[in-house]
This record gives sequence, structure tokens and C-alpha cells, in this order.
Amino acid sequence: FSGFAANRNTLFLLGGLYLLLSLGLVFSSSLLDGGDMLRFLMTGQVPERSTSNLAWLTPFLLLALYLPVFMAYWYAPVLAAWHGYPAAKSLFFSFVAGVRNWRAFLIYVLGLLACGLGMILLSVMVSAMLAGAGKLSFLIAGFIGMPIVYASFYVSYRDVFVAVGEEA
Repeated sequence: FSGFAANRNTLFLLGGLYLLLSLGLVFSSSLLDGGDMLRFLMTGQVPERSTSNLAWLTPFLLLALYLPVFMAYWYAPVLAAWHGYPAAKSLFFSFVAGVRNWRAFLIYVLGLLACGLGMILLSVMVSAMLAGAGKLSFLIAGFIGMPIVYASFYVSYRDVFVAVGEEA
């Protein structure tokens, strides 16, 4: 709980706001596809046939609507906890940092996608060679991949917000 030692109320406010924004965006996707995406996200069931002709647009619309949210929240918790910024200021500076460094973030996301696809392919190959090892190989890939992703968050923060010679 040491992460909540400084600026705890702001961190809870950021978390609550993120929850509301996420739910609002996912529920609003129901207007486009009749609730198919919401059902998929809640239950994991792939709809057999969509009730809407525009259902194929839903993932792209959600991605487009989530992009500013991702940018605003990328650094916001760190700025609130380590720098003591209020919620609005941390969201603003995080968003501005995302806009100013969009090229680096694009390369970052493409690299994450390439690594993720590589891990999926490796997991599929392992599960094909060793019967029944499919779920275990995905679990191992997650245990390897997730710490790398979370470590990259800190490195990204240091590159964007911490001046050379200055400590966080």
C-alpha cells in the first residue's frame, strides 16, 4: 500500500474517472452494434451474427475513442503520486506528453504488438508440439511479457519527464 502513501485521494479519483470513462465508452458501443461488443467483453462469447450492419466498425470506434483516454492516463498516476499534481493537471500533462511524443508511442505500440504476436506464435507452436501445454505456454508468455511491459512504462516516464541528472 506504499503506492498510496502520497496523494491517495487523487489516485482514487483518477481510478474512478478511468472506470467511468471506460464503462461509458464500452456501453456507448452498444449504439453501433446492438450490444455485441459489450457481450463479448463481459462474457467472452463471440456473437454468431450481428444485429447491425455497422458492427465491424465497433472495435475501430472504441480504439479511436480510447486513444485520448490512454494518452491522458499513461503518465497521470505517476504524475499524481510522485509529483503531487492534482487529477486534472496530471491528466493534462500526460495527454500533452502523449501528443508531443506520438511517433515514439507509435513505434512502442508496434513493438509491443510484434512481441505479443511473437509470443502468441511461440505459444501456439509449443502447444502443437506438446499436447495439453497450450494454456501453460500462454501463462508463461504472460509471466515473461507483462514485467517487460510494466518496466517499459517507467523507462518511458523517465525519458519524457525526468531531466538528465535529476532523480524521480
